[in-house]
Amino acid sequence: MTLRIGIGAALLHIIYTCVWGHLIMPDTTSSIDHRLSELQALVRDAAADGAIEISKTVKWGQPSFVTPNGEGTTVRFGQPKGRDDICAVYVHCQTDLVGRWRSLYPDAFEYEGNRAVYVPSTGDINTEALSHMISMALRYHASKKA
Repeated sequence: MTLRIGIGAALLHIIYTCVWGHLIMPDTTSSIDHRLSELQALVRDAAADGAIEISKTVKWGQPSFVTPNGEGTTVRFGQPKGRDDICAVYVHCQTDLVGRWRSLYPDAFEYEGNRAVYVPSTGDINTEALSHMISMALRYHASKKA
């Protein structure tokens, strides 16, 4: 599957492998691919549980989920450079989400500043905490208005 993204007058071609309907990052290990698929499933489940409309897209060359109605902030997935052992769940760095997640789940994950939570690529993960964190991101703007 080839996705074309317009950048100015140029087109950026990004090749993704489509496995079971999931966008998978190129040049990643199978454990990373598997974890990214699990994380994308968590987004879809969190959206369905909260009756939140989402769209899958590509931002900064990474699989991303957005709320077309502006209710939430973008949630995107990647693998930090030089780290074969983790996946990253990124949100906009100007939100307070990562700080709130760090307060709620201080020992559950590794965090990167105000932009990412790191999830191990293998082993058990706290899916309940991740689902909650993803739900918070998908409702970020709506919750600030309430």
